[in-house]
Amino acid sequence: MEGLSIGVSAYAGTPSAVEGAEPAEEIDPSWGDHRIFGMQLEYSTENTLLRFEYVTGQKIAHIDAAYIELARRVHGPWQIAGRYETITLDPDDQVSPVAVSLLDHDEWVIGLNYWLNPAAVIKLAYHEIDGNLLVHPDLDEITEIVQAEGLETDSRLISLGVQFSF
Repeated sequence: MEGLSIGVSAYAGTPSAVEGAEPAEEIDPSWGDHRIFGMQLEYSTENTLLRFEYVTGQKIAHIDAAYIELARRVHGPWQIAGRYETITLDPDDQVSPVAVSLLDHDEWVIGLNYWLNPAAVIKLAYHEIDGNLLVHPDLDEITEIVQAEGLETDSRLISLGVQFSF
């Protein structure tokens, strides 16, 4: 089928010490082997793009991540787009209920794109985010904030940018 792309990927490895590192800085062997598996699907026509990707595996924690994206040219260079993405970490160790939002990320995005040419686009997007895995205070301050008042788990973002390839 023209415009359809399907793929799978896998990665496996064993952590090792950083060359020249002191023994105290070596990677903890209890992390075990890294194992990541993924799949992707893309369907693209002149006016429509549908993408899906899913990844699961074990690194420091078990991870499940996925996104689905749909974009449609509506008039000339104008395109509307939407995306949903989710990431969940499941560590081997127990996590405090106060910090459980640091293990999750769910995001809805709606966007309006203006294509200058096939390799350059101006993007305006609104994001609704739940979870603190990717949106959180500075790591130096996070423990203090969690202990004091807890983390705000909902975030909203408006982004404007230019993307190009060459």
